[in-house]
Amino acid sequence: ANRAGTGHVASRQNDFGGVIGGPIKKDRTFFFGSFEGLRLRQPTFVITDVPSMALRQQAPAFLHPFLNAYPTPTGPDEIDVKTGKPNGFAPASAGVSSPSTLNAASLKIDHMVNSKVQLFGRYNYAPSNADARASAIATALNAVTRFDSWLQTMTVGAVTILNSTMTNDLRANYSRSEGERHFFTDSFAGGSSIPDSLWFPSGFTSADAGVTFGINTGVHAAIAQGALANVLNQQYNIVDTFTAVKGAHQLKFGLDYRHYNTAGLNNSFQASTSYADTGFLNNVPGTILSGLGSATISISRPGDMLYNSWSVYAQDTWKLRPRLTLTYGLRWEVNPPPGAGNGLQPFAVDQISNAATMALAPAGTPLYHTQYRNFAPRVGLAYQASK
Repeated sequence: ANRAGTGHVASRQNDFGGVIGGPIKKDRTFFFGSFEGLRLRQPTFVITDVPSMALRQQAPAFLHPFLNAYPTPTGPDEIDVKTGKPNGFAPASAGVSSPSTLNAASLKIDHMVNSKVQLFGRYNYAPSNADARASAIATALNAVTRFDSWLQTMTVGAVTILNSTMTNDLRANYSRSEGERHFFTDSFAGGSSIPDSLWFPSGFTSADAGVTFGINTGVHAAIAQGALANVLNQQYNIVDTFTAVKGAHQLKFGLDYRHYNTAGLNNSFQASTSYADTGFLNNVPGTILSGLGSATISISRPGDMLYNSWSVYAQDTWKLRPRLTLTYGLRWEVNPPPGAGNGLQPFAVDQISNAATMALAPAGTPLYHTQYRNFAPRVGLAYQASK
């Protein structure tokens, strides 16, 4: 940055928040809330290759909007080491900032029904986003990769004292996590935005489709626009624990059920266009960009996978001596193969031990066989060496 004379981009970190709690109804109902916010501005200095002004003028007319979307060069045209002539690129450099915004809020309510029953409910919400210029895919200075995520969890529970030696703790939870990544270009460093009508075929927009454009992508800068991925995860969870004290034994019995749904809300249209950089502009109009292009286009349907998991356990904490405690127990789990919520079953293969005979299994074949022998014993010994 000093050598380029651009100066430094400021670095900022602001972390703030607070908590509040108190009674809603005296000795019966209480609340507790919290919030935390984090704002980051992380600077970096980026040097990329962009189409030179000479290349932009000599390229075919249909490519002008895409080449002019790149930032303007900040240095002289590059020279091909083999021919000694311009290769169609020039450096573009600038200091950039990657802003991030993270939030987390929660609220909990506790209520005493009576001396034997206590209820609670808790809700958490954490929306966050981050922008990254010149990232791994969209590497041009004016190409921004936006990450958005939303996390929500809701838990309710009841603790019941059955008698002086037995209690039961029941909890239910719903968790939802969603994240997406999309691209856009702006006017930073002399670049420009391209309307969706030039990027996408009829019926598609940047809201549900994504494209990338580059020249020898991976070496020179690339631009991108539209949505890349959207993933939604949801979990339903029920946990129950029963505790009983009998003499020197503290017995625990529990069950855990989880239903998990993960949906890859992939965009229905994805395209990637790349022109090969062979370094032979040689002042011949359009040669570097004529007949050397390649494109990949994919159309997909969203995936929706469903998982279920059951487990139960029993455990005993046995105080053998005043200083010696033995803990032992057994857990059993069942995890069936996943299903598909939208009817698109995942593909399974047969004969995986031999690549020569490996083939797709018939449609509807489960990914794996359910195992009913997942037993997990545990044992522990604790000794108090001194009082």
